[in-house]
Amino acid sequence: MIFGEHKPKEIVVRRVSVSSVLMLVAVLAIMLAACGETVVKEVVVEKEVVRTVEVPGETVVVEKEVVVVKEVPVEVVVVKEVTKEVEVEVVVEKEVVKEIVREVIKIVEVERPVITQYGEAPALAQLVAAGKLPPVEERLPSNPMVIPVFGEIGKYGGEIRRGYVGSNLSCNYGRPIRTGLLRFSTDGFSVVPAVAQSVERNDDGTVWTAKLREGMKWSDGAPFTADDFIWHYDMIMDERVTKIPPPWILLGSSKGETVKVDDYTVEFRFDDTNYVFGEMLTFQDGDCGRDRRHMQIPFSPAHYLKQFHLDFNANVEKQAKDGGFDSWSHMYNRMDYPIGNPDRPSTRPWTVTSGVTGKRIEAVRNPYFYAVDTVGNQLPYIDKWVWDHTDKTVLQLKVLAGEIDFQGRQIAFENYPTLKAGEEQGGYNVILWRSAQESDMAIMFNQAYVAGLEGDYIRMAKFRQALSLATNRDQMNNILYHGTGLIAGSTPRKGHPFYPGDEAANMWIDYDPDLASLMLDEILPNKDAKGFRLMSNGEKLHITIMANASAFGPQVDISEMAATDWNAVGVSAEVDQVASALYSQRVRNNKMMTKIEDTGGVGFLFTFPSDYLMFCVGAWSWAQWYQSGGDEGIEPSDEAKHLLSLWDKGKVSPEAERIKIGKEIYTTIPTQAYCAGLIGGSPAEHGTYIVSKRLRNVPPQAANGWPFRTPSPAYPEQFWYAD
Repeated sequence: MIFGEHKPKEIVVRRVSVSSVLMLVAVLAIMLAACGETVVKEVVVEKEVVRTVEVPGETVVVEKEVVVVKEVPVEVVVVKEVTKEVEVEVVVEKEVVKEIVREVIKIVEVERPVITQYGEAPALAQLVAAGKLPPVEERLPSNPMVIPVFGEIGKYGGEIRRGYVGSNLSCNYGRPIRTGLLRFSTDGFSVVPAVAQSVERNDDGTVWTAKLREGMKWSDGAPFTADDFIWHYDMIMDERVTKIPPPWILLGSSKGETVKVDDYTVEFRFDDTNYVFGEMLTFQDGDCGRDRRHMQIPFSPAHYLKQFHLDFNANVEKQAKDGGFDSWSHMYNRMDYPIGNPDRPSTRPWTVTSGVTGKRIEAVRNPYFYAVDTVGNQLPYIDKWVWDHTDKTVLQLKVLAGEIDFQGRQIAFENYPTLKAGEEQGGYNVILWRSAQESDMAIMFNQAYVAGLEGDYIRMAKFRQALSLATNRDQMNNILYHGTGLIAGSTPRKGHPFYPGDEAANMWIDYDPDLASLMLDEILPNKDAKGFRLMSNGEKLHITIMANASAFGPQVDISEMAATDWNAVGVSAEVDQVASALYSQRVRNNKMMTKIEDTGGVGFLFTFPSDYLMFCVGAWSWAQWYQSGGDEGIEPSDEAKHLLSLWDKGKVSPEAERIKIGKEIYTTIPTQAYCAGLIGGSPAEHGTYIVSKRLRNVPPQAANGWPFRTPSPAYPEQFWYAD
């Protein structure tokens, strides 16, 4: 379903009267062919005219496809719609072409490989022989997830060495070993069932039904059932345990409900339509979740956690105090930390056994992991992952010395030429995974800034637009990104359903310092002796760009270049480089004027507003106001409130209406320069991958970005070492 380079048995593409390339369908069919025979059936045809250009006597028909992938006979994968750009070449003189885009909904049925027996790692087979572990057939669910391989069936054994910078950084060690009901395909275009056998919704989006894998186990061998979902839901509703419910259970001001249908069927019910819940489920894995990350997962091991709850253990308060916790609920939440507590049972392919606060973090194979390869070998192939604590400079030296086996996170793209030159001596290859989002880096203006008169100017659209025009993006791309990026506004890329069109997407991104100066003259006409602009109170306007010294991409250098550009048009600017902890503290305390940062979930507007909409439209203080219902933070501007109301509406709207809303939001943001995109589509952030020359089945490309939990889309479960 996900991997492979086999040719598809059949690709159904309706004939058009000009040459067109439907890459999504072709790639998807190739991937599906790896699982067996592919049969494509057209189900519904709805006509939709997207743009019309007239040509006498000729009509060009292009199809937009919504693909629903099914494994026959049982598994169902709901794939999000991705509208792909279609290139059309027409040589016509003095004529216009009429292009009709027709939407075709298809069901692709994929035959699961027939597996008659299962294989396992030799180390696990020895435990079985010694009577210390059940046979593999009893450890796997009756219908395990089948993960096709990229290259060839692998061999068991070996460990993958990585480095991590900072402390307790769950993104680094959580992503390669992630788990969840759903996960993304390798290209990021579709959603694949993982812990769930299938996830489907009813017609109006008020009920989502998850079918679990019968016989699946936790990593300690205990049954994994619907009861684990009900327990977790009860803990979310228990205000002693959960003060703020996680986003996945919320719909506006109301909470959804988790209902057990039977041991292996769970329903998520909502009072109103919730069409984006399926997409949101792909992020609910407890990784990179920061505070309350354990609540981001819709299930937890009830059999293990009951011992830490007051209703099931009368002595738990004393145990908590003896353990150094403030209360039993504090202890409960620490014990439910999916990665931080090595004793907590897991559904991950590898389970952390060392804790996460020492100099070394280790994760070993889960003997009850629910997936196999196409011939029935239980995954994963690799025995163990190891993360050694280091710093960014030493990490690069470890790469050159051949001491890193697979890593993209915190590998400095600016060192690419040096890393590339060291491939043979270090025994590795450098591969580049481009960002899957249009805008990797953007200027974020804190419109909630109130500590000085500068905030009044930051809230002026013309001021933000002028600074965007004054920024030399080409220079940034050529110097810092080695020309690998794209000059990009802060919108999804072309082909995404929410793409607002070229005019809006490219608003204010051309380098034009002369126009920028003219615009600034209208609002800041007075200057001091050095040519810097003065505010209405006669003081020099001074903008501070806060930069994270521990940033993964070239954020500090980009900030320095932006400050130089702004100084050139009379806006005094400097970079304040601070440590990561102080950076976060200042953002939360509303002490930041501007920052240049990655834009996270650009393509996931209705499921990740905190990473995109909130910060692009305003700031953390506005997000606090919105999320608390006005009890905390600073009240946003009327414009920001309008966008937030659109966002609320989009979450409960059918797809066609949601697309219109998405386009409106993504038209407003670049037009008003709320968030001024800089560079996109580059491998600079987490996309410069070091891969041991012995490591096999690593794809040449995989969806790279925060929402995809990269490198999870590469399916590390099927990595293996050649001799």
